[in-house]
Amino acid sequence: MDANGDILTFDQLRQLTQQYCAIQIAERGYQSAAAVLRSATGDTWWTITTGYEQDGCIYKERGHVKWRDRDVTETTIANIWLQQLQIKQEVVKGITDTPHKGKVLVCSYTEAIPDGASEAESEGFIDELDLPPVDTWICLRNSKLYAWIPEQYCNLVQEAIDVNALDILWWEDATDKTDN
Repeated sequence: MDANGDILTFDQLRQLTQQYCAIQIAERGYQSAAAVLRSATGDTWWTITTGYEQDGCIYKERGHVKWRDRDVTETTIANIWLQQLQIKQEVVKGITDTPHKGKVLVCSYTEAIPDGASEAESEGFIDELDLPPVDTWICLRNSKLYAWIPEQYCNLVQEAIDVNALDILWWEDATDKTDN
């Protein structure tokens, strides 16, 4: 809902998210891929480190998102989305139709198994639960999360899509999986 209590359409939510992401990149673009678009709820739900160890290898150059509770439910995801939506509406003053380059990612998050492959390939942009950064979340629909991925992160996300064994990440326009 917007400030007047009107329900926002998908396009309005996408535009709001695009504008919010542009603000965050302008202000925090120096941060790692794992951190730059995870501003909306701070570290209430996760911590971000600049390096991590996986299978005996230390990855110092990549960010790592560590959820405080790995048992993230659909209710948790919905609550986080509502929190970040409120923050976006407070920061973005008026939704505009300004074009932004990027793609819409779909994540079937209820099917995720946290194996870390997508996180490693995306330098932490996609996290250990196969979720994109919270600032990119557009909406939730039918147990799927829709996220706006700014153009400069699309290659990282494509790497995550390519290694994801469960095929739970895809570009919205790539297939009609959104009806599954």
